[in-house]
Amino acid sequence: STLALSSGGSDDLTITAGTGAVTLTGAVTLNDNDLTIASSQSSVITGGISGSTGALDITDSGTTDVNGALAMSGAGTITLDGATLGADVTTVGGAINFSGAVTADQGSATAVGTGAGAGDVTFGSTLALTSGGNDDLSITAGTGAVTLTGAVTLNDNDLTIASSQNSVITAGISGSTGA
Repeated sequence: STLALSSGGSDDLTITAGTGAVTLTGAVTLNDNDLTIASSQSSVITGGISGSTGALDITDSGTTDVNGALAMSGAGTITLDGATLGADVTTVGGAINFSGAVTADQGSATAVGTGAGAGDVTFGSTLALTSGGNDDLSITAGTGAVTLTGAVTLNDNDLTIASSQNSVITAGISGSTGA
């Protein structure tokens, strides 16, 4: 089933699951509202989440499994703890922040980006592309910065920083045949 928050910025939603899981199987539309998953063991997003200038903030003690695109059409922001990326994560000028470990496992190219303008992309822990050569990752930050704080493991995939004002890599990048 779907979830839609009406426009106007006054329909913010906070979900608290404690040690349980949050599963969003249908499309979620934020418009200009905020969606916060304040605590859960894990979250699964299969139908995708879209919005404009709202904020998506997911704080899990485990990981967030992203199998549907997270797409903000405006300067909305996206903040996730640890995540398994099986779909694109994009904004138009809003910051994207992964504070926990991230694994890309889509089986094809994945994009994380803030568009051509401002908007930083931050990976605050490790970033791993699963082996098999089909999990390439492209990061676009326009005039924002790309920060890769933890070790990056390419395995046999490609990592492309398509655009950014600055790129900071603090723990190195390793891989076998990735570019």
